[in-house]
Amino acid sequence: MPPKLVAGADDPNTIRDVAVAPNPFRHQSTITFTPEANGPLTVTVVDLAGQQVASLLDAQAKKGEPTRVEFQPERIAGGLYFYRITLNGQPTIGKLMYQP
Repeated sequence: MPPKLVAGADDPNTIRDVAVAPNPFRHQSTITFTPEANGPLTVTVVDLAGQQVASLLDAQAKKGEPTRVEFQPERIAGGLYFYRITLNGQPTIGKLMYQP
């Protein structure tokens, strides 16, 4: 399922080429994407209640530089989670299914 892009199509603060694999996953999942602007970049994982369960990245993005982060759940139950990639305050959100 493609990610939901919150920023407009003409907005330079978008995230392109998001891929999550494997998804669903048992031990680890890798999120890859390409930022379309320089600026503050964070990647977090939240549960269905919106509570953050993991912070995967807090860095400065470089426009056009492919980025890869890994999610290895620790001490959380299996189920549906959401990744949130935020570039210059604009979030891109997608689903992760953890099946331990």
